[in-house]
Amino acid sequence: MADGEWVPVTLERFDHVEGPFFHGTKATLRVGDELVAGQASNFKEGRVSNNVYFAALVETAVWGAELATRWPASTSAAACTSSSRSAP
Repeated sequence: MADGEWVPVTLERFDHVEGPFFHGTKATLRVGDELVAGQASNFKEGRVSNNVYFAALVETAVWGAELATRWPASTSAAACTSSSRSAP
């Protein structure tokens, strides 16, 4: 891989991405909780979220948590960090 070459992030190729990573959510999470796709969407009732989104900046994760808490079923916003780089 040439320096500066774009490499997509997949379960098989993620070692080139450094953390920490941040995730904004309305859920109350504890250290060790696993974030997985296929859960109810924060943004549309009855919809399944097929992705879990992470950000490199804590401010972006906080913004995601603020958006998630604008819907009626919302609870408190939380920005959770992860420095784990292991694939499931």
